[in-house]
Parts: sequence; C-alpha cells; structure tokens
Amino acid sequence: MPGIIIGCAVGGLYAELQAWVLGGSIAESYAIPSDGSAPRMTAVTFVLTGAGAMLSSYTRLTFSLLVIMLETTSSINIFLPMTFAIFTARVVGNFFTNSLYDRAIRGKNMPFLRSEAPSTTRNLPAYIVMSKELVTLPTIANMDACKKALQTSHNAFPVLNTAGKLVGLIPKSMVVKVIEMKSFYDKESTDRSNLVSTEDRKLNNSDELMPSSHGDGSLLLTNHHEAPQGDSQMHGLDYDENNGFPRTPHEQVIDWRNFMTDVYSNEADAEHCLDVIEENFEEWIDLRPYMIEHPPTVTVHDCF
Repeated sequence: MPGIIIGCAVGGLYAELQAWVLGGSIAESYAIPSDGSAPRMTAVTFVLTGAGAMLSSYTRLTFSLLVIMLETTSSINIFLPMTFAIFTARVVGNFFTNSLYDRAIRGKNMPFLRSEAPSTTRNLPAYIVMSKELVTLPTIANMDACKKALQTSHNAFPVLNTAGKLVGLIPKSMVVKVIEMKSFYDKESTDRSNLVSTEDRKLNNSDELMPSSHGDGSLLLTNHHEAPQGDSQMHGLDYDENNGFPRTPHEQVIDWRNFMTDVYSNEADAEHCLDVIEENFEEWIDLRPYMIEHPPTVTVHDCF
C-alpha cells in the first residue's frame, strides 16, 4: 500500500508538471470535450502508471504486476504506457540495487541461494574455501565425537557408516537439536552376535563393540570381525542395519517441525548442548533418520 500511494503521488506530480510546462491546468486533464469525443484522462493515466512503476521498482515484478494493475483498475486502454513504465522501472532498479524483498531476506540472514555466483568468486576453485581438516560423524555417534564436532566452526559434517564409507551429510543444527531433545539411540537394540564367532564373543566384552573416536573426529567400530562384504554393499545406506545396528523406530524419530528455525535463521546454540553431552556422555545418537542422503559432491578444482 505505501508503494501504491507513493507511486500515485509521483504520477500526479508529473501530471501537474506537464500541465504547467504546456501552459494548461490539471483540471483540463479531466475535461469533457463539447464535441462529444472521449474525455481526456491524462492525469489518471500518469497516476496509475506511476503506481505500477513504483511497485515494479521495489518488488521487481513484471508480467504478474501488469496483469494485476490492469485488472484492478479496469484500464485496459493504458496497456502500453503501463507496460513501458513497469519494465523501465525494473531495469533502472536492477541497475542501482537489489529489490526490497531481497534486501529484507538478507537483512534477516535467511538462507537464499542466488541464480549465479558473484563475479568476484565465480571462477574460484573449491580448494580455496574448503576446510582441509575434515571432521566427520558416524551414523551411530557417541557423545565424544559429537562434542569434538560441535566445538568446530563447521556448519555440517560428512556422515560415515561403520565401514568408514560416506553415506550422508548432517547439518550442525540437526545434531544440536537431537542432543538437546535427548533423542538417544537404544543400545539394547544392537545385535552383532551373528558377525562374531562364539570363541571371539567369549574373549570380547561389550566395550569392544562401542563406537570409538579417532583423531580426525570420525568414529568407527573397534570390532572388525564382520563378514567380508562387497564394496558396493559397504557404501549402502542399510549397511549398519544389516550389521547389527537397526534403525531408530519411526515413532521415536524427532518430528521435522522441531528442526524449523526462526525467521531470523539464528545459528544453533552448540555451547548450550555441551552440558547435555557431559550429563549423558555414555549415550549414542542415530543420525540416519536426519542426515541428507546422497549429498552432492564436488572436486577440488570445481569452480563456484
């Protein structure tokens, strides 16, 4: 509404200026000729086109705005001046700045992917901005690995299955939310007895089957008595489930609405959940229901 009012005011001002320059008066713009010809409504045309141009300048709408303006004003006869005003306003606006909505989205730090990369970074290869110190999480992660990951500045972590193969990507905010809601994995559901011989089971204790943290932040099972499997199976999403780690039941998975961020897209408070980690340091979390499966990958020489 403010844009329409300002546009109408600018259009009316232009009509007054035109009448003054041509030596007439604004009242003549509404005059009804005595010869019975169509009345002159030039001032109304300027007012309406001014409103359309103002809306286009800050919303950057074109065809939809043109249809809306013509239908709401029932002024099909001003199709050409309205079209010219709307498209001219859009071109001039793009030359100087972004649209009002684009600036509002950026001001609120809401994630918004542009259609193309900025010219200053368009040809930069990926290795310029990538982190060389990789931090990963396993599908079944213990609190030690989560703590190390959350203490980094990374926003997401590659997810490895218990064979050490990449199977997904998990955003930091989701890890924080799972820990905050204490949605821990049921250790009692694990069953790897069919993968270890009877003699080995007598020698191994339960700690040997616990996920363990490595120096790079990743987690692998310390028990390596699994039956040999093909490489394609080791990369599969059901590898862990087939090797004694069943998926978390659907009714125990956190509802997706709990992962929605506020309108300002505030960063997840990783520091807050560190206390929860210390209080439940022996627990595990299952990342399989929440991770991004088959994440897109790039090579180190791919450009933006």
